[in-house]
Amino acid sequence: MMEMVLTRELLEEYFKIDNIIDYYHENKRGKNSVGIDKVNSRLFNENLNWYAKTINRKIMNGSYKFTPYKQKLISKGKSNTPRQISIPTIKDKITLGLLKEILHKKFLTDIYYETVHTIISDLESEIQDPHKDYFFKIDISDFYGNIDHEKLFKKLRKRIRDKKLLKILKRSIKTPTVKEGSQKDKTVNTRGVPQGLPVSNILSSIYMNALDDKYINRSDLIYKRFVDDIIIICNNKDSDAIYNEIVRDLTSKTTLDLIINPEKKDEGFVSNGFYYLGYFLDGTSTTIRKEAITNMKKSLESIFVTIAHTYKKSNPNINFFLWQLNLRITGSKYGGRKYGWLIFYSQISEDNEDIFHHLDWFVRKKLLQDRFKLQNLVDKNQIKRFTRAYNEIRKNFTNTRYLPNFDNYSHENKVDFIEGVLGKPTVDLSKERVDYIFNNTIYKEVNQLEKDIQGVSF
Repeated sequence: MMEMVLTRELLEEYFKIDNIIDYYHENKRGKNSVGIDKVNSRLFNENLNWYAKTINRKIMNGSYKFTPYKQKLISKGKSNTPRQISIPTIKDKITLGLLKEILHKKFLTDIYYETVHTIISDLESEIQDPHKDYFFKIDISDFYGNIDHEKLFKKLRKRIRDKKLLKILKRSIKTPTVKEGSQKDKTVNTRGVPQGLPVSNILSSIYMNALDDKYINRSDLIYKRFVDDIIIICNNKDSDAIYNEIVRDLTSKTTLDLIINPEKKDEGFVSNGFYYLGYFLDGTSTTIRKEAITNMKKSLESIFVTIAHTYKKSNPNINFFLWQLNLRITGSKYGGRKYGWLIFYSQISEDNEDIFHHLDWFVRKKLLQDRFKLQNLVDKNQIKRFTRAYNEIRKNFTNTRYLPNFDNYSHENKVDFIEGVLGKPTVDLSKERVDYIFNNTIYKEVNQLEKDIQGVSF
């Protein structure tokens, strides 16, 4: 049985100075999101030992405080309120990342988590059951923003008895999120978990664990949850009763005290098909929304537009254009994770592979357009294909070299990248500077790969 008490020794283990430094090198180095203190990764790296000692000392004596998070707004469309993302300082990201590892260690057996691919794969097989012929989806309004602190910490205290850690965790979610350049409003956050923190997802999963436990093993229904996107598949005659039951569990003051938007309830017969996590399933085939394809086209075209604009100022870097375009097509592995539009949507049925043929045609069409001036500069064979990348992901993902794995790049590979793709000399650069330039570039592009799948419709 997992130990109930989180001891001082566990805090000491995770927040040793050497472990803090190792975590930074493995997870944060070169990543360029800057918090409200405006300390970037280069400045942080120059003072890494001082920061590590400061984190260690303040965590262990219980005095650690988080700098107000920087506000970033992400559009959800014209008629919707933007989503607020909270960006911590680099120092706080490291601290929050190590706190997440402790939470994961203590709550691993308690939380429900499945990847999008696992969920879609399960649904493809589970909706074949003729007795589960009806679906409904539940819209939770401002899920992260309505998590009740008292209820959350009641759940945390079941496995965490260390008051020092509980105090630090409480500070992490009560720290305000402010606009850059305006730190006057430092009102303590009294409800909700800020989105964008390393601990946000695991805290939300801990908050929902009782609901997950109740519904996930029921034989009369299929229950899937990805963050706040909940779908239930059951027999039509039982659907109203099950819907009312789960809504009570979600909204009751004694349970989760969340807010449901009944006007956004989506329901219908499985045979007519349904959308979930950007996919469309009907029991016979799995495909994706047309909007997702349109968004991918816009992303690809933006690369062509950028290269066209450089003609007006200077000679374009064709090598970087090709690398960026190919990365947008294939996706990549970086930091132990998989990124990319095609990787996200690789779960579609093979009978819908014409989507990828269409995108390959779209890229080659852009290559031939006069306004981009690329006909004599780029060989079409230098451009990778969605169709091949799809098959590599489906059948050979572990061993493929068609998709780049930046985690496997040696120092020599990084030097070749900086010189050959970025077109910059490296002769006077230290190993640390090479690492910084490489990681900074990859991180920016990985962020774009993430944007390509943001806004996946519920």
